Amino acid sequence: MSIYDQAFYPLVTHFTLAFQPSAVARMRFVRRIVESMASSKAIVADLGSGSGAMLCEVLRVRPTWTGYGLDISEAAINYARRLAAHKGVAPRAQFQTGCLINLPFASRSLDVVIASEVVEHVPYPERVFKELSRVLAPGGLLLVTVPAESYTPAHKHALNSAEDLCGLIEQAGLAVSSVETKWHVSYGDDRKHIFAVAKAKPESVPEIEGVYSFSLPQISSAARSGMLSS
Repeated sequence: MSIYDQAFYPLVTHFTLAFQPSAVARMRFVRRIVESMASSKAIVADLGSGSGAMLCEVLRVRPTWTGYGLDISEAAINYARRLAAHKGVAPRAQFQTGCLINLPFASRSLDVVIASEVVEHVPYPERVFKELSRVLAPGGLLLVTVPAESYTPAHKHALNSAEDLCGLIEQAGLAVSSVETKWHVSYGDDRKHIFAVAKAKPESVPEIEGVYSFSLPQISSAARSGMLSS
């Protein structure tokens, strides 16, 4: 975990979606999808939320939505809470540290899940996608972006093609709606990214339950309502 805490502040421009062409493209991709949705109210989770910039932007353009951010880095979570307060979305945005393979959400409880630049950090991505499938409500959307052909100490798994990503998504029981490859030319940026949208099938049945639980007092009301698993 320390590698992410140590890298967060030196790389804060990456986490706040500033300057890097790929970061701007990711934000536009997610914003385009959420703006097109008909849901007046929805629950969205940003997994690997970093600075919280992505979730804050989603809640800005969808002022009736509620959002949850999960990240392994305590430094990132602290930054995200301050950013949410600054952006005026703190009452609807809640952040906590946690693990992607044991998500703290009840099965079929989320309308939208964002997994942007996070799957590559997990050594067993198939387990992550099973969890994503479990927590998505029938018809819910998964928005995922990954750097392709990128190798750094923080990347535990390389997805080299759209076929690789789609295979993991479909193996988890989700239906791929769209997939595209984006190229970026910029110093210090991953040159190739894959963006995908997937949908939870109405007939999909979760096989496992989450075991991790949000513990902050401000999350307790959601837990009592059944949105979060205990």
